[in-house]
Amino acid sequence: MNASGSDSMRFTQDTSSVNFVSYNDLAVGDRFSWIIEIPMNELDAGAILTSSQANFQTVQAIAHASGSTANSSFAHNAVEIADYDTVELDTHNTITTGASWTFTAPRSGQYFVSASLLWTNGTNLIADQLYIYKNGGNYATVSASEGVGGIGANGSHIVELAEGDTLNIRVVQQDSTTAARTINTGNTTLNRVSITSLPDFTVFGVSGQTAFEAATSSVETPSTSDTWHSLTGNSVTLSPGVWQLSGSMQYTFSGGSPSYTSLTSAWSTGNGDDTTTNPGILTTQDAGNPSHLVTMSAVNNYEMQMPTVRLTLTSETEIFGVSRAIIGTPSVARIQAFLYAERLS
Repeated sequence: MNASGSDSMRFTQDTSSVNFVSYNDLAVGDRFSWIIEIPMNELDAGAILTSSQANFQTVQAIAHASGSTANSSFAHNAVEIADYDTVELDTHNTITTGASWTFTAPRSGQYFVSASLLWTNGTNLIADQLYIYKNGGNYATVSASEGVGGIGANGSHIVELAEGDTLNIRVVQQDSTTAARTINTGNTTLNRVSITSLPDFTVFGVSGQTAFEAATSSVETPSTSDTWHSLTGNSVTLSPGVWQLSGSMQYTFSGGSPSYTSLTSAWSTGNGDDTTTNPGILTTQDAGNPSHLVTMSAVNNYEMQMPTVRLTLTSETEIFGVSRAIIGTPSVARIQAFLYAERLS
């Protein structure tokens, strides 16, 4: 602002003068500035108001195992760190790869952690467990299976982290011959870890767009084997922009043994109709493969992670999470979808 008149200027708060500038202190053309502090009613004392993008940008870390030499073989009955050695996305430089693979939280908050691991084969495998370790200690067991026939593990959990806290994914496998086991690095879509910060609505910000969509389907009893199932409530409607999709598909049973031998979960533009007709499986997106396939010996319970993908939309679009399975006894099978979508931009 330029000083151009002859009047004095007075700034007051209630009846107390906070600053006074007289005409004699200013020359024509002089510039001056001031700082105004405005009390924000209804905000807690610890609340933050800022336009800094770094404070509010979603933390995202996605990586997969593609042939790590740091930990290529997992000994029988030993808890070991999984090295997801190929980083696909790391917005805040949080991942350290290698034998001590680590994610370091760039700020305090809640994080959604999803991990999967696929063995080269299931021969002689009698049990395996997948863990989330926080600051070197076991925080959560996200997958545990027993019985010959399984070929991997997957699961997810929400973890509370303080700035600087660390976490990694660890696994233990038990072999009936006490043999070591290797990861199937030829299938990068099933050897993945995804870590995303969740929004904290006690903190106030004006940077970027944030939106979340979620859906939980009905529990479906498939009519036949090896078809795309017709689920209800298994979709999210997304506005134009860039979105990250994640979730899980649960394959369970009631009253008998369904004997699942092949499972597929995928993202599509249409719902299944209990036939073999392709419901519109998405083509490869910005990051990730939109379809997962697991083949196994007969099992009755399995939670399969949906593929984590980034999707760019130019118009409002309904996206479905769909499933397909080869089932020995479809009438006792039960299938349910849990879907999540987060806007990135």
